[in-house]
Amino acid sequence: MNDPNRFRRRRPRFSFTSFILDLPGLRSNALWKKVLVAPLYLLVALLVLLGLFGGGIGSIVDLLVIFVIIIAIVALVNGSLPRFKIPNRKVAAVLLVAALVLSFL
Repeated sequence: MNDPNRFRRRRPRFSFTSFILDLPGLRSNALWKKVLVAPLYLLVALLVLLGLFGGGIGSIVDLLVIFVIIIAIVALVNGSLPRFKIPNRKVAAVLLVAALVLSFL
């Protein structure tokens, strides 16, 4: 009756399948979204692997620029992205332009 652990929340276990199913485009379980998003995720994974094993600091900076470009495009489509502190489309546009400028340097 007076169990001290009765109000303690249990931490959900991490599983790779739950991580994959939480990715945008795969949460709704719609086939057309999965078909559209799967090649993009594979491309991002390939770029990450090439950045980690392909070269020096320049490739890591390129990976960060690609990540910012992807996040900025998602924020432009959604209107905002609070998780990454992007409150509106203006900030997303500035991030996209800055990342594109850095990608050509």
